[in-house]
Amino acid sequence: MRARSQDELVSMGASLKMPWATLDDELAGRDAIRAHVASEGFALRRSLLDRTLRWHAIDERDEGARERLNEWIDDLDAVGDLFVGDDGLVGAAPLRAALVHGTSTALLLGSVTTPMLASALPREVIEGRRVRRVVLTWHDRDALAAALEPLGGTVTDAARWSGLDRAPPTLDAWMSELAAKRPREDDAATLIDDPSAERFVVRDGRGRWRARSELSRDELVLVRVRQVGGWFRFAWRTESGCVSLTSDEAARTALAIEQRAGASRTVTARSTDGGKSFQPWQDAGWQGHPHYALRLPDKRVLLVYGYRHKPFGVRARVLDAECANFRTAEEIVLRDDGGNGDLGYPWATMISRDRALVVYYFNQQDGPRHIAGTVLEIPR
Repeated sequence: MRARSQDELVSMGASLKMPWATLDDELAGRDAIRAHVASEGFALRRSLLDRTLRWHAIDERDEGARERLNEWIDDLDAVGDLFVGDDGLVGAAPLRAALVHGTSTALLLGSVTTPMLASALPREVIEGRRVRRVVLTWHDRDALAAALEPLGGTVTDAARWSGLDRAPPTLDAWMSELAAKRPREDDAATLIDDPSAERFVVRDGRGRWRARSELSRDELVLVRVRQVGGWFRFAWRTESGCVSLTSDEAARTALAIEQRAGASRTVTARSTDGGKSFQPWQDAGWQGHPHYALRLPDKRVLLVYGYRHKPFGVRARVLDAECANFRTAEEIVLRDDGGNGDLGYPWATMISRDRALVVYYFNQQDGPRHIAGTVLEIPR
């Protein structure tokens, strides 16, 4: 997305310069923030607040107005219209139109202002308190990419935009969040007790769905029940009751259960467009994390990773140039004498045509943590 010129920014003055008291005024205020950030590409948060207040002839010492602006900046960051960094920088976000599956709606995300979008798109831009959207006909969808191109925009789908097509985060924080959820549907409990319910269980180091008859009621708390048409409904039992889960929430929960059982898996997600989008993730079929990938002189890829299961250590695989053989590549054990799972974080570099130095964080017998290294001769 190109930076907007100051002339373009000033040309919006009439539509943006107003006090904020109603919903319509709030939308204009959010657009003013987008316009200021887009005009330069990034801005310090404090200077962004000062400039926006001056633009609207509001006293910069008005703490109420500053607080409201800060809330709007956080909201714009949450939906992807801006990027807010820990260092106080606010950056412009590229324009994306995310098509919502099964509807005629596209979500409009990015720092381009609403007037610019309205002038470029064939249909009215609808703006709520958080997300802008446009309702399209099938003919409009075909022309959407061409309409967004002059504004630096691209078209994607909601799953790829949100990252739901890739392995979702599954740390303990997710399990804690699940435990705090309140029941959302009265019939969530009936899913737990449904005779046809399948329960998720980790056995032999791998998570699997199993028929209820194979498990006791207390063995697991994540179930799925097949519905008419072949799709599943999911439920999770907490101490306070039963909670219905979306398919994405169920996937996060299943991976978290595996992780807690020590069965964390390596997964892959492939991109064919330079990282703009990713294909659905795949289970690699083996354990190990975190990873480091090094392109070798012959274009193959050395993948090294911590092994946080007994015997604890560091391992590697040599993949083909496209990393297509991630399931079948032979595993190389660099170290198997680690004291526990507090190890890994590897890094590698070539030291000759056929040898690599792999360094990593390590401990033995739960002793002092240290950085160690292994020289690996790359197999032909």
